[in-house]
Amino acid sequence: MGKKMMTENEVKKKLGVDSFKDFNKEQISEFASQLPYMDRDLAIKIIDQFPDFSNMALGAINQFRLILGKLTDDAAQGQKAVIASYNKILDELVDLLKKEDVSHEERVQILERMLYVADRIAEHDKEQKRFLKEIAAIGAAAIGGAFVLGAAILGVLYKKDS
Repeated sequence: MGKKMMTENEVKKKLGVDSFKDFNKEQISEFASQLPYMDRDLAIKIIDQFPDFSNMALGAINQFRLILGKLTDDAAQGQKAVIASYNKILDELVDLLKKEDVSHEERVQILERMLYVADRIAEHDKEQKRFLKEIAAIGAAAIGGAFVLGAAILGVLYKKDS
């Protein structure tokens, strides 16, 4: 697109929107890519109609915190249930070891089972931590994207002003 868009209606038509207040993420991204083709004053006028970027970013962060809190609470509950199950198995194996009529070979097998259960607990813990790291990385990328987009828009406007 070579010519500068001079009216709000031209920009709305290009972006396929009726109002700048109801932008979704894709439309905001498309808007940012169209900034070089807009008159500076028009771009500022349109940005003034956006929902406040800082409130949007804070809202995204707060929403992410709620989601992450819920995920970690759910994960913690699941983790507790799994560990409780493994502990029950370990308790039963300990009870078997306490019996006097258990042979040496059976004791070795029981100890091997206990080690296997301990390994499963450690593996489950690793999987849980990996899952939480992935969730945190996804959320951080999404929030970072919102800030980068805001900075890109402000940077283009500043460059046009200079």
